[in-house]
Amino acid sequence: MVRHGWTLVPPFSAGGKSRAQATNDMAIFAVGLSCSFGAAALLQRLDWQLRNTLGQ
Repeated sequence: MVRHGWTLVPPFSAGGKSRAQATNDMAIFAVGLSCSFGAAALLQRLDWQLRNTLGQ
């Protein structure tokens, strides 16, 4: 049985909350950045002309 609601970890201390939030923010930023670069590489590889043809 889980003691703290839906979470599997105990609540963070005051300083731990800031660190956990910063870690989460950095992870979200890194995923967004990698997706952005991945999309740019895919568009570069497929060429814009093909993209415009498929978009019509």
